[in-house]
Amino acid sequence: MRLAGRGVTALCCGLAAHATMAAFPSAALRNCQEVEHTAEGAGACYQALLAESMESAERAEALRGLGEFQRANSQFQVAVRTDPDDADVRTRWGRLFLAAHQVADAEALFTEALALDPDHVDALVGLAELAADGFEGRAQEAVSRALSLEPDHPGANMLLARLHLEAGESDSAREILRDVVESTEDVAVRLRAYALLAAADHMAGDLPSEWTTRALDQAAAFGDVYAVPAYYYVITRRYREAVSLLEQAVEIDADNFAAHGTLGINLLRVNRLKDARLHLELAHRGHGFDARVVNTLRLLDTLDGFETYRSQAAVLRISVDEAAVLTPYVVEAIDRARREMAERYDFVLERPVVVELYPHHDDFAVRTAGLPGIGILGAAFGDVVVMNGPSAQSADDFDWANALWHELAHVFTLNMTNNLVSRWFSEGVSVFEEWTHGPTPRASVSMGFIEAYADGRLLPIAELENGFMRPTYPDQIEVSYIQSGLVCQFIDMNFEQGLVRMLHAYRDGADTVTALRKGLGVDPDLLEERFAGFLDDRFGALAAELPAFRENVEDAGRAIKAEDWDAAIHAAGLAVDRYPEYVGVGSPYLLLARAAERAQKPEIMRRALGGFWRAGGRNMAALDDLDRLLMADGNKRQALEVRRTLVRAEPLVIGRHAELGDLLSEMGSPGEALVEYQAVLALEPFDRAAAYFKVARSLHRLHRTDEARRALLQSLEIAPRYRPALSLLIEMKE
Repeated sequence: MRLAGRGVTALCCGLAAHATMAAFPSAALRNCQEVEHTAEGAGACYQALLAESMESAERAEALRGLGEFQRANSQFQVAVRTDPDDADVRTRWGRLFLAAHQVADAEALFTEALALDPDHVDALVGLAELAADGFEGRAQEAVSRALSLEPDHPGANMLLARLHLEAGESDSAREILRDVVESTEDVAVRLRAYALLAAADHMAGDLPSEWTTRALDQAAAFGDVYAVPAYYYVITRRYREAVSLLEQAVEIDADNFAAHGTLGINLLRVNRLKDARLHLELAHRGHGFDARVVNTLRLLDTLDGFETYRSQAAVLRISVDEAAVLTPYVVEAIDRARREMAERYDFVLERPVVVELYPHHDDFAVRTAGLPGIGILGAAFGDVVVMNGPSAQSADDFDWANALWHELAHVFTLNMTNNLVSRWFSEGVSVFEEWTHGPTPRASVSMGFIEAYADGRLLPIAELENGFMRPTYPDQIEVSYIQSGLVCQFIDMNFEQGLVRMLHAYRDGADTVTALRKGLGVDPDLLEERFAGFLDDRFGALAAELPAFRENVEDAGRAIKAEDWDAAIHAAGLAVDRYPEYVGVGSPYLLLARAAERAQKPEIMRRALGGFWRAGGRNMAALDDLDRLLMADGNKRQALEVRRTLVRAEPLVIGRHAELGDLLSEMGSPGEALVEYQAVLALEPFDRAAAYFKVARSLHRLHRTDEARRALLQSLEIAPRYRPALSLLIEMKE
C-alpha cells in the first residue's frame, strides 16, 4: 500500500522521529501538535481543526495528525491545484510523503518548491533530511545553505546537530541543541531537541540522561525520547540496545506507529521474528502507508515459505527451490569460519550464526532496510547475516561465496566487540578476510581506488569512518572499503596480533585514535606515515603508469575492433604486465584471450585465461573457455580446479555439477562425484533416469550397495530399458 500520486518509493534510512519542525504551521495547527506531544486529546483537537478550517493544506495537516494519510494526500492535491505557485504547500505535502517513507515523491515536491522559491528554507531542510537519511555528503551542504538564509531555523539546527551526532561529535551537537532549547518556546521543538540531546548522552555513555527525564516530565507519553536515541544505536550496529529503547518508546506511547515499525524491523535484525511481526502489524494498522512496514510484512510472508535448517552452529533460511543445493555450501562456510576465525581472532562464537539467502535482490533490500533499491549485497546484524543468494545476480558481477565469507567475518568482529567496533575497521577486517582467506583470494583493487590514491583523495586512517557515513564523491564508499582492507592487511603484516588487539580496544569503548594507540602501540601520525609508504611500495609505480596502462587497454580494444590480432595481443600483454593482479571491469587478460583466440594462438589464450583465473577473475564464459583448453591439453587436474570454481560461482546451474561430477568420477573420486550428482538431482534434471544412475554408480564404487540398489531401481522405474542402469544392475547381481 502506498500514497497515490507521486512517483516511486525510494530508500530512506532515518526515523520519522527525526522530522524537523518547519515554520509553516498556523497557531491552531501548532496547538494541536503540542497537544499531540503533551496531553491526551490530540485527536479531538485535529477533528475540531478539520471541522473549522476551510484551507486545504491545513485540513491535510489535520488529517495527517489523525493518521488518515490518503485523505491528507487528496487535500494537498486540492491545495496545489488551488495555488500552484505556493512553495510552502508543496513543502508541507513533501513532508507527508517523507513520513510515509516514499522518498522519491518527497524529493520531487521539495525540488518543485525550490523551483518556485529558491530560498525556501523549509524545502531546503527537507532535501537535507533526505540526503541525511541516505548518508549522502550533500546533506551538510544543503543544511548549511538553509542556515545561511535563516541562522535560527530550529529544524535546520536540529538537522545539523544530527549530522554531528552521526559523525560521533556529541559535544558540538549538544552545543547546537542547547541553543535551540534556549531560543524557542515551541513545545514540540523543545521535545525534539530533548530527544536529540538524550541521543548525544547515549552515544557518549552519559547515562541516565537528564534530557530523557526533562522530556518525560513535560510529556509523559513522548516515546520519541527513546526512539530517537535508538536510531543512533542502529547506525552504529548496536541493535539490541536499539530494541530495548524502542520497546520503551512504544510502552509509553502505544500509538507511536513509526516506533512500532522501526522496532519490528530491528527485532528481525536480532532474529526475533514473531515479535517483529507483532509490532509491524501494529504499525500497519495504525499507519498503513509506511512503505518500510508494508514491504517488510510482505517479506515476512515470503520468509515463511523458506526452508529452515538448524544445528548447534547455524540456522539457515533459504528458498525451498534452492535449499537442497545451497545448504551444504553455507554450512561448510560457517563451520570453516567458526574454526579458522576463532583461531585467528582468539574468540569463540557462543550463539549459532543465522544466515538468510534471498533469490531476489529487492527481498534482501527490504529485509535490510525496509525498502527496495539498496546498493549493498549483504549485511550482518551481529549473529544474523542476510544477503543476496547466487541466483540474485550474475556470477560475473557477484561472488556470493566471498560475500558470505565477508559477512561471517562481520559476525566475529561485531560479537567480539559487543558491536562497538567502528564501521571502517569491521569492514576492513572483512575485506582483508576476503582477500586473504576467502574462497577466492585476490590482490586486485579497482581502478577507482588507484585513481583516488594517485589524486590524493584517500582519507587519513583516523577519519576513514567518514568515507562510509558521509561520502563526498561518487565512488568514495567503494574506495573506503578497499582502503580499510589495505589498512588491516598492513596491520596484519606489521603488528603481531594487531587486529586482535585493536578489536579488544574497541570492545573496551575506545574510539579509533585510542584503538590505534592501544592496539598497535604507535602514534596515529606515525602509523599514517608508515601506511603511506606501504601504499607507495605497492601502488606507486602503477599509479605513475596508469595513463600508459589505460592507453594499452584502449589500444588493445581498438586493435580488436580493427581485427589486428597481433597488435591487440601486444597491447593487452603490456597492460597485463603493468598490472597483473587486475581482474576487474575491462581486465586486459580478457582482451588478450579474445585476441589470441581470433589469432588462433591457443597457448597464449590459455596462459591469459589461466592468469585471470589464478588472480581471482570471475567471468563464467572465460572460465568455460579455460576449462575447454585445459581438457584439450589433457590437463585434467587443473581443469578439475577450474570446474570447482565454476560450481561454487554458479551452484544453481545444473550443468556445472554434472560436468564436475563426471570429471571427478573419471579421475577416481566417487565420493566427491556423488555430492555433485546429488546436487544434479536436487535441481530436478530433465533426464532423471541418468541422474539416478550416476548416483547409483558412485554409491556402488563406494561399496554402499543397498543405497546404490535403491538409486538404480529409481532410475529403472523412470526408464525401464535404460541400458547403463540395466548393465550396472547385472554387475551388482554378479
